[in-house]
Amino acid sequence: LLDAWFVPRRVANMGYEARISLFHGDRLDYRFCSPRYRVARRPVAVGDLIEQARSIDAKRCQRLVLADAPLAHPRFSELVRALGEMGLSHLAIETDGAPLAADGAVASLEAAGVEKLFVVCGGIRKRVYEAVMHDESFTLAMQGIALAAKSAMDLYVVVPLMEWTEKDVEPLLDWLLEMPGTLKGFLLAPPEVAQVPPAARKLLLPIAKQAEIAARVFTTCGRNRVEYG
Repeated sequence: LLDAWFVPRRVANMGYEARISLFHGDRLDYRFCSPRYRVARRPVAVGDLIEQARSIDAKRCQRLVLADAPLAHPRFSELVRALGEMGLSHLAIETDGAPLAADGAVASLEAAGVEKLFVVCGGIRKRVYEAVMHDESFTLAMQGIALAAKSAMDLYVVVPLMEWTEKDVEPLLDWLLEMPGTLKGFLLAPPEVAQVPPAARKLLLPIAKQAEIAARVFTTCGRNRVEYG
């Protein structure tokens, strides 16, 4: 399932969500256990992406997520145009924050009709963020998130929940709540044990600790009218 390019699921009872992954081998929330993700990362051919899109019912699809840092795909713009020609809307982007800091990136996504941004963030401290994301882009990532918050798109920040990020989750949420703009949702992403190599499983938090952090985070989100999950 993790390698699938297209995964539909129901959204309420009105339709379904579809997810198209633009890269092989780059699950953003699992970069912490994939230090060689750049080597394994390969763009999916645009023709294959379009074929996947043709299997989506445009009338019933309530959200189409373009996943795995799609802005880096060499033919991203072409794909977005093709989706529009097929009548597919309700677009969402799943990315890390750094690509959003590029000049005009946020504005171009708004112009393309993107409605939601799911931004995976590895922490509020530079050393933690860069260890989790295996990418020295902390400053750009924070800039990108700040720009996204000021846009008309709904911003959801997704945090991998693990030992490295345990002390960053709540300070990150506090920063997001205080910054100019609007935070639509704050989502925790506890890794599935089966998807983490044995050598990296020491980084996983016990279920009780995950629940403790989630309880505090969800209470804060509820008080601030921020979606959570």
